Parts: sequence; C-alpha cells; structure tokens
Amino acid sequence: MTEKQYYREKGVSASSLKWFESSPKYFKKRMDEEIVDEKKSWLELGKKVHMSILEPDEFEKNYIYLEYTQPSSPNQKKFCEEYVSLRKKHPKATKKSHKIKAYSKSYNVKSKKEDYIEKEANKLYNRLKDYINYLEKSNEYKVFLVMLFS
Repeated sequence: MTEKQYYREKGVSASSLKWFESSPKYFKKRMDEEIVDEKKSWLELGKKVHMSILEPDEFEKNYIYLEYTQPSSPNQKKFCEEYVSLRKKHPKATKKSHKIKAYSKSYNVKSKKEDYIEKEANKLYNRLKDYINYLEKSNEYKVFLVMLFS
C-alpha cells in the first residue's frame, strides 16, 4: 500500500479511539474531517520514515539528503544566490567568472584588485559550495532533509 493510499483509507486507529474516548461527536467530526490537526513536524517526520521504509523508490523521487554550512551573513547569502542566478542565466560562462561577478555584486570591491577578489570569491565558494548545491537543486526536489552546520 502506498503512503497516499494508507492515509486516504479511513479506519479505526489508536488515535481515533482516543477521539472516541473524548466524545463520540468529536470522533465523528474527526472521521468526517470537519476537525483537522495542524501539521506537526513530528507527524511529517513519521510520514517520511514510513515512506523511506515502505516505498524507498518513491522516497528517492521526493527527498534528497543535503549537508551544508549556512551563510553566516547577508553578503554571503547574496553571493550564493547571485552565483546560482549567474549559472542559470549564463551556463556557458566559466565558474571563475561566475564567482568573481557574484562576489563583486555582494561585497564592496571598488578599491580591490582582481586577484584579491578572485581569491576571496574562491574561499567563499569553497566554504559554501554545499549550500550553493542546495540552492541549485531546490527546483528538482519537493522536500529536503537537511543537516545544518554553523
């Protein structure tokens, strides 16, 4: 049974028996979906675990694991977003030029030499490349299972 089928089926469960224990009227309203729970993070986690065990192929289509260091400043975040945007707009340009342009749009570089900008852009890219990967893949997957690092 797929996750969608599992959750579509109405039936008596431990939770629904607790509803009945509270009140038969409450039980009926819950079963008829007149009263619904707000989505809770632990319920969503349970659905993900259920799918990963019972529907691994479907899980692979919908989720991706990513580990990344988050940008620690607005400038760093802008650098990452600019880099991704430049890659989409100009896919044939070099990574080097994307890094330099993204850095120049994110930081004040008026009095800086090009080799300094390139060096700093490379350092920043190397530190945040997993976050950049996350941004690039954000259109491919519905949900990310993420491990964040500071």
